[in-house]
Amino acid sequence: MTAILLVLLRTLACELGAGSGDAVEPVTAAEFDQAIVRIQHSRARDAESQEKLENESKDLLFRFDAPDQQALIHYSLCHAHAQSDVVRPDLIIEHGTRALTGLKDESLRMRTYVYVGDAQQVARRTDFPAGRTLAAQSYLAGLSELLHDHELPATAPAIPIGFFNNLPQNDPRFEEKERARQNAIAAQASAKVVADLVMHRDVLTHQIVDLYARSPNGTDELARLINDAELPAVLARDLNEKVSTAAARLPRGSNAVASSSQDGSARVGGWHALLIVNAVVFLALAATVLARWNNRRKGG
Repeated sequence: MTAILLVLLRTLACELGAGSGDAVEPVTAAEFDQAIVRIQHSRARDAESQEKLENESKDLLFRFDAPDQQALIHYSLCHAHAQSDVVRPDLIIEHGTRALTGLKDESLRMRTYVYVGDAQQVARRTDFPAGRTLAAQSYLAGLSELLHDHELPATAPAIPIGFFNNLPQNDPRFEEKERARQNAIAAQASAKVVADLVMHRDVLTHQIVDLYARSPNGTDELARLINDAELPAVLARDLNEKVSTAAARLPRGSNAVASSSQDGSARVGGWHALLIVNAVVFLALAATVLARWNNRRKGG
């Protein structure tokens, strides 16, 4: 309701301003950037904070109406919900899907495919085969997009080390060293981009392998999905080999929901395990200290 009132008031203000000859205050790039940072740092783990975040975003979507701005707002909402223990996988899927229609940044697009795929798993945690299919479609779409645009190395390249040009400008060697420094900067930037893309490829691949290494067997389905995604035959063989290798290492019947970092249940379970281990270590240390203190007391 608050968001609707804000929209109506803003529309009325614009109409009155236009009618009276007053200029409408423009939306600045800095204001947009601040809004994006604020959304991405938001965490919505309960119904109240989720509703607040969604309502605030409606006003932002009204104010920032350029397609690229709209896509970045939806990505930011997808990111915020994904980093909030995936309490609302439906919102991650909704905003992620909308973001992908106009998001230009390649790295953010790959993250979005992972967010949406992980959310599909969580949304259907009681129906693993169905969740697996939808999640794999998202991962494969990202992988297909990435590999059709880039021919990536097997491993990430080493990042070149930059250096300073500390020669005075009147030194005859200054220009040559400055060119070398600029070339090193460009090589460093290029290597970082490739390393980032390799990381996204490996994450997407891992997610697919993890899904199809578990039972029930989904070899035929994976082959069909790979064909639908129009992936190269080399990648199809590589995925199948990795699935077979991973399946051999897993206990029979393993089909727990897994995620790169966004699955709420996996993360909560991990925290519980960590707390238990810490508690056991603490109790053991406390018992040791107490025993030594008693021994010293008896000895004294």
